[in-house]
Amino acid sequence: MVQPKALGLAVAFLGISALFFWYGVALWRRSMWRISPIALMSLGLSVLFFLFFLLGSIFLDVAVLDYGYDLNFTALALVFGTLNCVPLMLLAFKQDRSQTKNLHMVVAKMAEAVFYVKNPDNKVQGVYKDLKINRILHALLGENYTINPKV
Repeated sequence: MVQPKALGLAVAFLGISALFFWYGVALWRRSMWRISPIALMSLGLSVLFFLFFLLGSIFLDVAVLDYGYDLNFTALALVFGTLNCVPLMLLAFKQDRSQTKNLHMVVAKMAEAVFYVKNPDNKVQGVYKDLKINRILHALLGENYTINPKV
């Protein structure tokens, strides 16, 4: 048996988490920073095993198991508070009007750039306003963009 138990948890869960993280980032880099389902799943498993370590170190504490102390409520609240922050950050980002406005401005500038690249003589004005973001990225990045432009 490994003593202290937290060291065994760290080797087991943090080691696996580090391996998944390393593999996910290496795969992401190798695919030229295009996230694939395998790389995303690997990064997600890395976060999951890290959270398993955090929970395990709270529940398998020596004071709790061997000496009968109560669980450390502060540590437990911090772990679950961290988990609750993820959907709150997504919700705050989704409802932020300035982010939406800035994204629309970026898309408009990218559409304008595509229009000027495709029409260097600049005879027609205002046609670029109707371009979708997928077509804009495909036009600007060419073969380096892998999503179908017809979507």
